[in-house]
Amino acid sequence: MLDSLHIKNFRCFEDLTIPSLGRVNLIVGKNNSGKSTLLEAVSVFSALNEADDKYSVLNNLLETLSHISKSRGKDEQRDTKIFGNNLNENNKKFHNGESGFELTDNDKKINYKVFIKKENDNKFKFFINEFDFKINTSTLEIEKPEWMPSFNANENDIDWDEIFSEVEERLISNDNHDLQFYGYSCKISPANLLTENELSELWDEIIKRNKRKEVLETILIINEDIIDLDFVYISLEDDTDADMASIVRIRNKDKPVSLKYFGEGVRRLLQLILTAFQIRKGGSLLIDEFENGLHYSIQEEVWEKLFKLAKELDIQVFATTHSEDTVKAFSKVSLRSPEEGHLISLGRSAYGENKGKIIAVVHDENDLQYILDTGMEVR
Repeated sequence: MLDSLHIKNFRCFEDLTIPSLGRVNLIVGKNNSGKSTLLEAVSVFSALNEADDKYSVLNNLLETLSHISKSRGKDEQRDTKIFGNNLNENNKKFHNGESGFELTDNDKKINYKVFIKKENDNKFKFFINEFDFKINTSTLEIEKPEWMPSFNANENDIDWDEIFSEVEERLISNDNHDLQFYGYSCKISPANLLTENELSELWDEIIKRNKRKEVLETILIINEDIIDLDFVYISLEDDTDADMASIVRIRNKDKPVSLKYFGEGVRRLLQLILTAFQIRKGGSLLIDEFENGLHYSIQEEVWEKLFKLAKELDIQVFATTHSEDTVKAFSKVSLRSPEEGHLISLGRSAYGENKGKIIAVVHDENDLQYILDTGMEVR
């Protein structure tokens, strides 16, 4: 779990330091202050931190950058959308004349440096710590590094037993391998509602982990009459494909109904909880625009559940919000567990050597109490 974070040269962050982080962190700030970018930086950090060899370094980083680029803009904009100022002519002195970014905790116990050297309009050479490779940023195609094996050969030529024995040795060497190697190191619950197909995939993983009861108990926050939930296949009209539909059993009602019957609140809460259960021990849950679909009257209960769940699953939560109701609900819960919850404001400095740069302010218990007592708006 990250206890601090230093981000240098990543998109809109020139040099951002967050001196302390909690198990549950709420990020606030005006539009374009970097709230979503902070979630992206944590996702890249998690992807690199999860990797235990150079193949994983490459694959994890590219998967994460691909996700960021697709969520940020069209394919032809990927290079600038991913790296922001990193490719700007005014910002080429990061490392030996190359642009790049750095992610580390403040004690530099974990440190990742990514350097990018532009070769032409679409091709860039990447240096990730001691690993290097070339990439076409418009297609995210990789030029095979010398250390990457070719899998074009006949499968019979590959010693699969040796590969799997290496993986097994890594598992055995970890005391908590059942938890450590399950699920994702980082997963985002987006601001928009997931489709029923996407919820169904998450639900299947819950069934495998025998966590059905815990999830159902959580959504009772919104509707206490829900008895059970499942997903079933429904055939489309042309019979060429199938789709998934939710079915919910309700107390004192003969026929099941769809999740849509309950409105956005139940679906949003279910989405948050299902996503949390996909994350491995020590990983990060990222929540974009926490308040979407959740009525202000239940947000305190939802935060209480998230605080409890984060501790039980041993995961770290990063959420963003535009809502003052969300800030107040979070502050109430955080004051009951000040070591667990951190409220962090992002904004551009108006003076001093950091003028114009985005800086972070971590609010202490006195600040949280003042926010609740006065109704002060946090920006």
